[in-house]
Amino acid sequence: MLEIVKLSPILGRGFRATTFIPKGKAFHFENPLISCQFFLHKQNPLGCLNCLKGLGSEKKEGEKSNWAWPILFCCQECEEKSESREGRFQGQNEEPSKQAKTLSLLRDYCQQNNVWEPALLARLYSSFLPQLRAAQAEGLTPEVGLERATRPLRHLCRVQESSLNTMAEQQKAAFKKELSLVTMVVYDPLLRPLLTLEKHVYFTTILKLNTFTISVSDTTSGVRKGEVNFVNGGGLYPIAAFCNHSCASNASWDFGKTNSLRLKAKEDIEAGQEITISYIDTKNLSTRERRERLRRAYLFECGCRLCSSAP
Repeated sequence: MLEIVKLSPILGRGFRATTFIPKGKAFHFENPLISCQFFLHKQNPLGCLNCLKGLGSEKKEGEKSNWAWPILFCCQECEEKSESREGRFQGQNEEPSKQAKTLSLLRDYCQQNNVWEPALLARLYSSFLPQLRAAQAEGLTPEVGLERATRPLRHLCRVQESSLNTMAEQQKAAFKKELSLVTMVVYDPLLRPLLTLEKHVYFTTILKLNTFTISVSDTTSGVRKGEVNFVNGGGLYPIAAFCNHSCASNASWDFGKTNSLRLKAKEDIEAGQEITISYIDTKNLSTRERRERLRRAYLFECGCRLCSSAP
């Protein structure tokens, strides 16, 4: 129904429909490489660490120490999946009191600075640990393990090296603080020496440019009948990330009760037509405002048909 093709030297690769897709049809489903709930607001309901399914707003008995960033699962299957593809969220530090403290520091930093990247970086770095330990067991270097772990990230949109160096210099203090916090949460003697400031900036920009915002409906925490709250977070979806942006997009993405992403046609899409989504909410924004938001958040000048046709 769709294929990944190289569209042009400027646009790079993107999605193209191989068959006709009628308006309203869901045509792509994908689970995340990694995902994380964002606790930017204290009233956020709890979500499963693996699938983000809503678990309600009440603290679970015995989970008080993990309330800083709850390590909870909706079922045994989700817990097993999380353990199979990640190291511990706390690396090799298993002391509960220290775990709660470092998670609390990370949560407070995200809330105070209204940022989400450090939280998702903790999940990303945690996902590197199994490959690092597998390489060690094979007698290979940690660098080989990191190379294996980061293969799924290679095709994702990334910033040019010159821009990376500029960002690293301009925001050096913030990047250093975030690296310190994240490596406290995902402490591991194999991982820490590999995470230089340059690599940390690189992984941060990968997340900034490719993360999908997740909003999972949660009816368990509503205080009134029929009320719906949302578990909010973000995730990396390597296949869906091939979708290019258009302010007049022909597709959209959404979620149901978990973090499984669904692409859906907003209009009829003909065979051979590029499939696009909007990276931002364009409602009630002028061309200038849309372009400024995209430039600030995604580092490109929008040249879609809507922006190009504007006076």
